[in-house]
Amino acid sequence: MVYVLSETRPPNCTKHCIYANVYKDKTPCLVINKINRLEFHTVVDTAGTPSLWFLDSLYIDEPILALDKFEHPNLPTDCLLLLTETYQLLFLWFDPTLSRFSILSTITFDASNQQLPSDALPKIIIDPSPNPEFFLVYFFEGFLQVFIINNSWSPSDGSANRPKRKHDQHEIVEEFTSSIGGIVFQDIKIHQNTGSSKVFSVLYRDYNYAYSLRSYSLDINNKSISILRQFDEFNEAPTTLINPTNGGLLILTDSYIFYFPNPEITLLELSDNNADANISCNSEECVITKRLTISGSTDISAFSYFTIIDERRILLVNNRGETYLLFFDSVKKSKSLFQVNSISFVKLGPTTVPINVLHITDNVFFVASKLSQSVLFKILTKEPYIDICQFVSSSPPVLDIQVQNNGNQIELFTCQGGYESGEYRRISNRLSYLDFKKSFQCESKHSDISEFFRSDDEAIIRVYDPEIQKAQYFSLNSNYCYQHLETKNTETILTKKDASGLLEVSQEEISLNGTVINKMGVSKVKAVNSTSFVVLDNENTFHVYSEVLIQSVKLKKSTEVSAMDVVNVFEREYLILICFWDGSYELYSVSDSEFELVREEKPSRNGVPISSCCLVYDYHQKPGSTWILLITSNNDLIQEFLDFRKNEIESSRSRIIHLDGIPFKFTKNQLNEVIIFNKKKIFGLYNDKTTNFNRIFVLDTLNPRLDINDITFIGNKHLAISSNTDEVFIYSVESFDSTKDVIFSNSFNIKSVKIPRFKQALLLSSKNAFINEINDYRRNSYLQLVDLGQMKVISKVEFPETKPVELVDICIVPTIGLDSQSSGPGVYAIGLCNSTSPSEIIRIFQIKKGKLNELPMIKILGLSDISKYTFQNIQLIDKNNNYYLVSGVINFIIKPRSLHEWVVLPDCVHASPVFSVAASYFDRTLIFGDVVKGITTVNLKVDEQESIALDKDTTRTFLETTFVTDVVSFVSEDGEIIFITDSTGNFTGITLSSELENEGIEDNSDIKDFKEIISYNLGDSINLATLIPEAHHERDFHSNFDKIEQETSIVRGKVLMGTVNGGIYTLSELIDTDEEIQDIITECSKELILFKHTLSDIQYTSKRDKYNMWLSKREKRLLQQDSSGQLSKKPNKGVLDLIFIQYWLNRDAVLRQHDLIDESAQELEEMKNSLRSCYKHQSLLQRIVFDVQGV
Repeated sequence: MVYVLSETRPPNCTKHCIYANVYKDKTPCLVINKINRLEFHTVVDTAGTPSLWFLDSLYIDEPILALDKFEHPNLPTDCLLLLTETYQLLFLWFDPTLSRFSILSTITFDASNQQLPSDALPKIIIDPSPNPEFFLVYFFEGFLQVFIINNSWSPSDGSANRPKRKHDQHEIVEEFTSSIGGIVFQDIKIHQNTGSSKVFSVLYRDYNYAYSLRSYSLDINNKSISILRQFDEFNEAPTTLINPTNGGLLILTDSYIFYFPNPEITLLELSDNNADANISCNSEECVITKRLTISGSTDISAFSYFTIIDERRILLVNNRGETYLLFFDSVKKSKSLFQVNSISFVKLGPTTVPINVLHITDNVFFVASKLSQSVLFKILTKEPYIDICQFVSSSPPVLDIQVQNNGNQIELFTCQGGYESGEYRRISNRLSYLDFKKSFQCESKHSDISEFFRSDDEAIIRVYDPEIQKAQYFSLNSNYCYQHLETKNTETILTKKDASGLLEVSQEEISLNGTVINKMGVSKVKAVNSTSFVVLDNENTFHVYSEVLIQSVKLKKSTEVSAMDVVNVFEREYLILICFWDGSYELYSVSDSEFELVREEKPSRNGVPISSCCLVYDYHQKPGSTWILLITSNNDLIQEFLDFRKNEIESSRSRIIHLDGIPFKFTKNQLNEVIIFNKKKIFGLYNDKTTNFNRIFVLDTLNPRLDINDITFIGNKHLAISSNTDEVFIYSVESFDSTKDVIFSNSFNIKSVKIPRFKQALLLSSKNAFINEINDYRRNSYLQLVDLGQMKVISKVEFPETKPVELVDICIVPTIGLDSQSSGPGVYAIGLCNSTSPSEIIRIFQIKKGKLNELPMIKILGLSDISKYTFQNIQLIDKNNNYYLVSGVINFIIKPRSLHEWVVLPDCVHASPVFSVAASYFDRTLIFGDVVKGITTVNLKVDEQESIALDKDTTRTFLETTFVTDVVSFVSEDGEIIFITDSTGNFTGITLSSELENEGIEDNSDIKDFKEIISYNLGDSINLATLIPEAHHERDFHSNFDKIEQETSIVRGKVLMGTVNGGIYTLSELIDTDEEIQDIITECSKELILFKHTLSDIQYTSKRDKYNMWLSKREKRLLQQDSSGQLSKKPNKGVLDLIFIQYWLNRDAVLRQHDLIDESAQELEEMKNSLRSCYKHQSLLQRIVFDVQGV
């Protein structure tokens, strides 16, 4: 069996940012690093409000670990420095003569026998002086790479591919490496204002977790560094190291700020005017100390990011996003004397949880965030000091994914963020919903409804009852105020008024502006506007009018016509679809000069009559093509895609879906947006531009006491609905606003669970609580009940900060098997808590009438001392017997005797090798994912009394070369798959074998009884895996909707994965095992990889090298280093990657929408010429992508 990997939501995580002069003759720009992509934005000021204007983007072939820039005297603009995960330092520069980026030099570090930093990320530190002479790179623990800038170098000297020579005068830098000892690096800063001396300081901790500071002197000529001063240990761990403009270092801890001057300063003093009692000066140690007492601050130790504004002001942001101005007023009195006048703070207000802070210009700043949105803001002189000008989206780490089926649409609800920032987000491909605006009375219960007239500020609605031949006219303005205009008896079946005139059609004649233009027996009529319409007479002849009669065409069939539709292709050219009661149709192309029967077909099953039809002409995807949409009398929705220039139906796009319930029919607007409705339901039919397939989604369901008679569009954004209750309802068709699909908070969102039978979810979150008794912080959890329709919190349970509760997991408790007297009505959930008391590890909550309440404590029998144990997960593994699996340091099964009394099953306790971060269960097998020791499985046995116990003789451990993050299990054609994700980006699928096999058997276990089916690397640390429930494969509606028959799909979704960088990926089973399909996907993916423009193109990498580079990053990484210091790898297996195909299809669709623009047409032509295999198989690839998007 082969699986396909697709991207459900791409990672968009902000990693780094700098403000650099990249483009000559342009203002500096903001360079934002999004994983392996650089985005370039300029900051523009519009009417006093700054905003970001996108300039360009550049893809790198691998993730960037560090980013900075420096000025070179022989370059007109800044040179960018990129540190990549394959130990390369790239010198990137935008060459104005070539108008493209160039690689000036590439330096590859030798990773042999090296260890990456444990406490800090790799870092580039630039000399802050106006004319920088050197920069530092910290990549490997215990060592610093020093780079001396060669000022005599010029761009004409450089060549990225020329071999390096020692002391080569033509290189942009000279490098040497120096040991900094057996210390754990925390931060490093180069001192400012040191004259000719080169001084930097390293903040570090030793292996006893003692923090200290060490200053070094750099000798550029001799290429050496030496220790200048070793400082005493800090009593509190420092959080921020600042190098102010006047020199020296400012160091912040939890409670203090210290100032150490530059090494040449021997005399340090406070100003006589200083009256701050919290500041003191120690002349002997040459340090000034200030106790931190900031009004309103609860956690000053969180300071970690800053930007220097000028000599006196520094902007600081803490890890909660609180922003402060630090005023450091100082002066250098002489060569050896330095005076500090004052150190003070001003709290400005919240911005965002930062990864960097930049001073753009004047009072404009940018705070980049990985765990929330980045922010462009201004500082004002009056409160509120912070003026947010623009948010820049990011994709925080995905911590939990819940899957919900909402009316044939799979919606995902994700917990994302970090400890001090949280997002609860709804991700859906639903585009629209109905918003009620107005209702008014009419005089008919069996009425048709249509738009009679519309202007910019008014619409006139016609409500017509064919039984009593009475028409009512209502005006409706833009504020939804309505007025009854008139009621008249009439035989007119259609009337339409616009700037061109007034059209009236009855069963006997056609009138235009009051003048009868034709007398005939009218069977059906369809109007584009008042002068463009098609009339079908009783003799099966249709007459096409475009101001005047342009064609009369006798139908080929004499069968009675059941439905008709028309679309205006170009000026006086029309496509006309005629459907018959025998289940066939005829499609005509008509103009004022000719007509043609384009196609005749009988697509319905067994000749079932066609009751409604709709044409959707494709203006962009494939001009000259159209969707033919049909509904039969037994509710088959038939979709055919016709290229009528070739008179061919694309079989790969044609589908039949069965809609249960009362018969449906179509209505559409002038934008070709289609609605399907019957008496009870309203669906939207959306054409996905990327795949050119139609997707059905629920728009709304009305009051069950109402029956819908008819629906018409009023303009393109409103619906008028007539009902069986003498009422007309007006709805607006609203697009989903992504900003309303997320709940932001400053808390850590851990997990959510869906409440059965309700559009509600429980959201588990936590935040810091300060405990006076221990003078420290603890995490305190709280639960929220969320309305998923409106995405808002409707109820909450909080715990006192004086007695914090650490909930780590929640799950819903079915009432089956519970004592009905003790449980009562409502829905119940249990929370797993890390506590030293056995009676507090399980807490129970009730959801009733939209309220969330905690119930009395649960008594758990069979637990004694658990003070040394912590837990991670609780889940229901047997609904019939109410068995729950708890996992962590120890793993055990519990079950309730009643709602408030639970018992541990004595023979179902298992000790984890280290700690179980995840657990799963299938077919009487427990599966534990250990943080260090890989996967452990153990079987359950059932005796004659149906008591269960662990069969410890079946315990097996394997895949120990993996830091497991999650484990789930699912059934596929290969059998029961255990699916494992890990922190190095691997996902692995294995099957347990009852018999030993030779092929594919791993031998890193004493018992050779598993086979690896899936092996792949995402290139990003995977946080979790979530199963796609089997019910969703059938595309079932929510309980109050009818069902749509299961579609024939090429794929079946199995697992969703969420990553550290915020990406969400779907692994699907390829149902169609045709090897040709696999070959096509592989060939097209390879073609796209080679076509994609990345940094490797600048480096003149061959196509083979480029493809091999991409392929190697998809290989499974093992926690074993080879001789070069790289992690060992093994080839990927069993997975086809659709991600590049998705990108290409999306880009192709975008370019087609802008095909009148020269640049778009040129790019589209380039793609067609370069991607011949992709375009040859485009329909198949679109079908596969469409299927994976709907799982």
